[in-house]
Amino acid sequence: IDLDVFLMKDPTPYLVEHASHGDYEILISGSFESDCICNGLVYFKATQVVCDWLLGVLVWMYDHPYEHDQKTFSAFLDYTEQVSNLPLDLPPLPRWSTLEAVNQFVTPDTYEGNGWSGNLEDIVIYHFLNGESDTGSGLDQSGSWMREYGHFEDDWAPPQERTRYDGQNAPTTTKVTLMDLFYMQPDDDLYFTDKAPYESPAIRSALLAARKETRRTDLFGRPCGPMTDMHDGAGDRTGSAEELLAQAKQETG
Repeated sequence: IDLDVFLMKDPTPYLVEHASHGDYEILISGSFESDCICNGLVYFKATQVVCDWLLGVLVWMYDHPYEHDQKTFSAFLDYTEQVSNLPLDLPPLPRWSTLEAVNQFVTPDTYEGNGWSGNLEDIVIYHFLNGESDTGSGLDQSGSWMREYGHFEDDWAPPQERTRYDGQNAPTTTKVTLMDLFYMQPDDDLYFTDKAPYESPAIRSALLAARKETRRTDLFGRPCGPMTDMHDGAGDRTGSAEELLAQAKQETG
């Protein structure tokens, strides 16, 4: 389980029940509006098949350190992402399934294909998709993007901004991340009792801001990740893949 999550309730009975339906050995979180996995939440059953499969993933990533672990995870499950133009020498696949991503194991709608639908009281885990693990690596795309462009409008949860101090004790202002918002509420009962987290006005507001009344379907069946295809249209960029890549590199310095 990633650190950028908030347990709305004990997930254990939900995991055990789901795993028992198909004798699953791996359960992994999915996406609200696409066929994409997220290995921020994973249940592993202690079987030899799982051990051998994980070893295969680790060995491949050791030999290919440039690749993202989540894409590799998906590729080794023979799912919706690829990490090689050549066939992978896959170990035997564990029996696996995605966790319920509509109303139980859900995320904010910070990125395309995410969000949730349903009832507040049915949410089990809320995964912020914080992306701060890339900080300092030169790949700080998700963390920087969320800080600069995340959904922190007035109708989200207050406070929208906070004051901090730099090395010279000069006050600066920054947006409040979901991590801070969920874990820094003044009501200790949210963290030490069985009080429902959504009873906090701030947390409730943040959750409802990501709830969707409808569920788009055009992303299902498509590859995961950015730039899955290129097409012409009003306002779209056109050109060969090489030209678009060169232009993107120039714009990002």
